[in-house]
Amino acid sequence: MTFLARFRLATFVLALLAISAAAPVFAQERGPDGAPNPTASVTSQHELLQQMPRITGRIDIPDTRASVLIQPAGRTWEYFHQVLLRWGGAIVILGTVLLLAIAYLILGRLPISAGRSGQKVVRFEAFERFAHWLTAASFVILGLTGLNITFGKALLLPLVGPDMFAAISEVAKYIHNFTSFAFVAGLLLIMVIFFRDNLLEKVD
Repeated sequence: MTFLARFRLATFVLALLAISAAAPVFAQERGPDGAPNPTASVTSQHELLQQMPRITGRIDIPDTRASVLIQPAGRTWEYFHQVLLRWGGAIVILGTVLLLAIAYLILGRLPISAGRSGQKVVRFEAFERFAHWLTAASFVILGLTGLNITFGKALLLPLVGPDMFAAISEVAKYIHNFTSFAFVAGLLLIMVIFFRDNLLEKVD
């Protein structure tokens, strides 16, 4: 090997060593078994939290908004949904039940002052009953499936476990979404009945 060839080889090796030394080396985090964990982050949680209240990462796409991991508006919404909404909803629901119970204990059943006449009068037709029960039944279903969104993690998840809770939540989501159409249809039918009765009274 000539001197020129040796010089080129030495220069090439030194260049490789310089590039490898200058490049940032990220040690891959290992799992409990000692094997490399490809899904582990090269940035520690402590380093991320130092960016609070806005945490961003590195991305390869032009949209820089996609690099935002946590922002103040998201944390505000999370606090509202996880804390304020739960406590507020619980107070409203339990408070309403308590007020109804107190009203029943104080007033009791309200009897007919003149007593029952023994005669029956048709108050609602079949179409009106259908609209009423469609709205009432869909309202109850929407209420029960909607409660899982707000209180499911805190109340149902510890009782049934993650797998069962995920299955229940998925079914409840589909029921909630499709029952909303029935609820809106019931409201529209009630509005049609209301305007029909009012127009008939004015015509009469």
